[in-house]
Amino acid sequence: MMPGHTQELTKQGTAKRNGSGARGVASPQKQATPLNINKLFFFLSLLLFTGCGTTIISPGANLTGASSKYGIQLKWDAPGGSDRAVSYDVYRELTTGTVGFQQINTSPVADVTYTDKAVQLGVSYTYVVRALDAEGAESDPSNVATVTVPSS
Repeated sequence: MMPGHTQELTKQGTAKRNGSGARGVASPQKQATPLNINKLFFFLSLLLFTGCGTTIISPGANLTGASSKYGIQLKWDAPGGSDRAVSYDVYRELTTGTVGFQQINTSPVADVTYTDKAVQLGVSYTYVVRALDAEGAESDPSNVATVTVPSS
């Protein structure tokens, strides 16, 4: 081979020479496949929404609340079907004065009832409940229940 000439193998294994005076058979170039954004989004969505193998538990349903002299008593139905809630977190939002729900239970609630004793007379409170499964995955919020504590 002469200086300044190059040689490479084609897919068929025959030599192709480049340089002055040499002719070769050009091998077809394989073009890079562009990244399919839709496929990438689909697989990322699966990972995010399935929690990498954890199941998404259904929230508690039919959340209701009633005011009593002991506070606001909440109750709800456990998730149905194959969802097994092992505990619940209770969230409260003041209807006036604040924005956003705050978790009010200091430890997971094992039953489908909870009494909020930290309430004031004449104030309305809004609640949601989230179910927790055995792995600690939290459900979406339940329906909203709003209760007003009487002024007297």
